[in-house]
Amino acid sequence: MANVQKYTRADVGGGSLTRHYERARDEHGNFHQWGNQDIDPSRSHLNYNLAPERDGGQLAFVSNRLSEVKCHNRDDVNIMCSWIITAPKDLAEDEHMLFFKESYDFLCDKYGEKNVISSWVHMDEASPHLHFAFIPVVIDKKKGHEKVSAKEALGWSERGLHKFHYELDAHMTSVFGRNIGVLNEATRDGNKEIWELKRESAITKAKNALEAEIRPIEGKIAMERHTNRLEDGIKEKKSIFSDKTSVVITVDDMTADTAKAVLNAARTRDKMRLCRDAAIKERDEAVAAKDVAVEERDLAVSKLQGIEQRELEAKTSLEAVQNRQAQADALYQQQLQLNELHKQAIAERDSYKKQLDIERQKATAFISENVTLQEKLTGAWDVAQNAVQAIGLLRHTVSVYNRGNLTPEQEQLVDAVANYAESWARKDGFHEHAENINKTVRISEGMRKEIQALEPKRNRAQDFER
Repeated sequence: MANVQKYTRADVGGGSLTRHYERARDEHGNFHQWGNQDIDPSRSHLNYNLAPERDGGQLAFVSNRLSEVKCHNRDDVNIMCSWIITAPKDLAEDEHMLFFKESYDFLCDKYGEKNVISSWVHMDEASPHLHFAFIPVVIDKKKGHEKVSAKEALGWSERGLHKFHYELDAHMTSVFGRNIGVLNEATRDGNKEIWELKRESAITKAKNALEAEIRPIEGKIAMERHTNRLEDGIKEKKSIFSDKTSVVITVDDMTADTAKAVLNAARTRDKMRLCRDAAIKERDEAVAAKDVAVEERDLAVSKLQGIEQRELEAKTSLEAVQNRQAQADALYQQQLQLNELHKQAIAERDSYKKQLDIERQKATAFISENVTLQEKLTGAWDVAQNAVQAIGLLRHTVSVYNRGNLTPEQEQLVDAVANYAESWARKDGFHEHAENINKTVRISEGMRKEIQALEPKRNRAQDFER
């Protein structure tokens, strides 16, 4: 019902295929043909193109569209695909135009009208059919631009061709409101390419030709059997006229009836001899024909077995190719996933680097601020140390402040101040300040007495004056 074919740059470049679509004529006034089409010129005026008219013609459109997309510049690249969709046999002739129009819309949805080269409906061949020619343009999943890929456009990796007839059948059923015969025994198992259909047709023709050759051979064999049976009957009758025994009957001895009987017997014998000779000749010919027939049959069987073997090998090779294609598709999908994960990892790494730079800047600011605070804290402890040392002088240089010895409570207060300052100096890490406070303020009792002994003596009058 429908099949698809791919064409390389070399196939399309000559223009024979596109001229065949539009029914152009050569210099002799004959139609350009592609393959073995049998064109009826009296019906060619019924052909029509469903696609938009392309400026400069089909080849100019192909050249312009290929310049807009990514396409390898090699002659073996498939730059064009063509669906051939034949009208179902049971579809009424007045419904053909609707069928082909819906087929065109269905295919445009799949491949994009901007990629359609032409879409000619041929009414002048054995069966009305549509040639939907298009450039197989797809979006590159990795890079995002348009590229030419017949494999991806036709959907080999997703078994798109296997689903094609089912999708077309569903579409046509919704349009016509009934089953119009898109699915049949030939299409139910999926789409077949032209080379597959030609191969099956060739096999069928070969089988029919072999059967046509075998039928007369079988007839000859049957004739030989009949001849053998006839020859056996002749042998039985031959003994009646055996030449080993001669009977001589003179005319005088014969009566009229006897002479008549002998004459009839002689005639019968001659007839039987002629029949026997003819049968023997026919038998020999039949035997010879049988030998030839057996040889031809064996050769035909050998050819048929060879065809079936090549068909099996082709099927096995196709399955192997499809398996490798499936594996390649799976690996490609894995690679796409890995690429996506790689992109995500790079994005996360860049995000972490930005965060790390921010944290480093914060750390640098904290370090600078800490140095400043450290300097301020050091200055504060210098002031605190001097203050504590000044308080500690109260117990050792009483005369300076014009007072007597400190009371026990005052002594305890001085020690408490010194202890408190020393403890916090150590906690803050200023061990040097703590040692200085301890050495200059908390002096032992023996040293205190020595210091007091060195102080000048005061008289009572002075104390009184004070």
